[in-house]
Amino acid sequence: MKYTKARQIIILIFLVSLLLNLILAFTKKGDIWPESFPKLIITILGVYSVHIAVIFANVFFTKPSKALLNVNLFIMACLISAIWNALLLIRLFQFAIAKEGDDVTFVMNYLNTVSLAGSFMLVGILTYFFAKENKGA
Repeated sequence: MKYTKARQIIILIFLVSLLLNLILAFTKKGDIWPESFPKLIITILGVYSVHIAVIFANVFFTKPSKALLNVNLFIMACLISAIWNALLLIRLFQFAIAKEGDDVTFVMNYLNTVSLAGSFMLVGILTYFFAKENKGA
């Protein structure tokens, strides 16, 4: 597998997860509008902002790489990316299906805390796949 294809798959993981998080937030719009809904959307966008900025910087400012990559590293990168995104999605899903008793403030605190605490997992992955020039495995 080439780095370009690996990058596309990792981009897809992040963009689909961001989209699903936003959709889940919009399902609660009627319950939390107008006080908390904009804050929730800003929180979600903030959680993804640095990671997606690194990804987009690579997409727009580097040439596609023809180098081959270590498939085991790619699988590990996909798993870690999926786990990080799942931790966020699961909490928003719980919030979206809750009839009552769940507070949007708790959700925003969770998203901020878990995303920051788990970002260490993603820093190496994003650097390896998106920030460095890959000349070969």
